[in-house]
Amino acid sequence: MRDGQQKLMQYYRLRNQPYKGTIGRIKHKKDRAITQDYAGVQFYCKDYKGAYLTINNIGTIMSYTGNVDVTVYDNLGYAWGIYTLLCTEDELTLNPITPLDLPLHNEYVDNLIYYFVYDMAGGQPRDNDLSCNCGSFRPVFNPNKPYYTKSFSGRYGWANYVMIGGFETDDLAFEQEEYCASLMMNGLIFEVDLRCHISGILCDDELDYEASPTAISIAYAVLYASGIELIERMFSDPRLNTNKIVDREYLAVRQKEFEEKYNEHVEYIAKTIDPLKTDCIMCREPGSAPYRKPLLT
Repeated sequence: MRDGQQKLMQYYRLRNQPYKGTIGRIKHKKDRAITQDYAGVQFYCKDYKGAYLTINNIGTIMSYTGNVDVTVYDNLGYAWGIYTLLCTEDELTLNPITPLDLPLHNEYVDNLIYYFVYDMAGGQPRDNDLSCNCGSFRPVFNPNKPYYTKSFSGRYGWANYVMIGGFETDDLAFEQEEYCASLMMNGLIFEVDLRCHISGILCDDELDYEASPTAISIAYAVLYASGIELIERMFSDPRLNTNKIVDREYLAVRQKEFEEKYNEHVEYIAKTIDPLKTDCIMCREPGSAPYRKPLLT
């Protein structure tokens, strides 16, 4: 329901702007000296209902040429997949992957954590890091005081959604403990999208289509949209002689009626949808047009 999303954003605004870009720096000077069995990077997620982290590319900066298998786990004990990545000695090697969509909210944990981990048997990573830890952005990894509670823009816009750090360990019991993390990226760089899926609150499986006026309105909007699309296809299909369609004028009138009803329902949905079903949106400030008074104080 793209129209529903557009209308919704007339009454609300995004809590954070989407981020598309790179996490991690290419700069490196030497090999690391990790003695544990495993190393990697963890993404400590803001509890952000409706938001997703999409991994599009995983770059490697290793001390060797060959392959490294990176496995993605979460702190619920689930493995999201294994990615075999190419490595070129002391150089950045990009590895495009089928986009991996990772939600930032789960009802069973306070914060989702994703671990991108590999076996150290292949050799050492180079010492690339997350940031220079200088200027106004100093990303100290601290679950008790996460930096995503602040506001960031530009190249560090990802920090509105996740807290990131490298880790080393001998144990892969991810569901049992949270590993300490550093600024080191352990030879990994990520190209990501971080954004909200606003459509989720319009296509929620928990909507009550028997008792909720908003849910019923969503169903009617879909119904009228289907009618509009059907008539449009009848008029535009080259296989049909539209001049011989019975009651062509009637269909045109009905299409216009469907459009009016559809727009009425979309407007109603945008005004009555429960904003608490997502963390992605917030009411526009008084004085901006249009403005909807918050449902709760």
